[in-house]
Amino acid sequence: MRNVTTAFGTGGELIDRATLPPTDPVSQLKGGEQLTPEESESITFGVVADFDNGLFITADYYNIELTDRISTASGIELTDEDIAHCLRKALMMRLASKRSVSLPMTSIQQQKV
Repeated sequence: MRNVTTAFGTGGELIDRATLPPTDPVSQLKGGEQLTPEESESITFGVVADFDNGLFITADYYNIELTDRISTASGIELTDEDIAHCLRKALMMRLASKRSVSLPMTSIQQQKV
C-alpha cells in the first residue's frame, strides 16, 4: 500500500511525499526492513480527591516503555539514480513473474513535408 500526497516545498514548489511500507523497493533501497511488532510495558495509577468545599483534584502517574517502536522517516529524497534503480528492479520483478510483458509505447507519427 502506498500513500502519496503533494505538498508545498520550502521554496513554494510542489513536491510528492510518500508513505511506503518497509517492503517497498524504494524503502529497501534506503535501508527499510521488515517490521516487528511494537511492544510496550506500562505502569499507571491515579488518585482523586473531592472536598466538601467543591474543590476537586486528580493526580495521575504513567510510565510507558516502548520497544520496536514503529515510526516514519521524513526528508529522504530520491536521486535520479535511485529512481532508475527502482524502475529496473520493478521491470526485473515483472519479467520474473510473467512470460510476456507489455510495456507502454509512445506512437510517433511522421508527416510528409
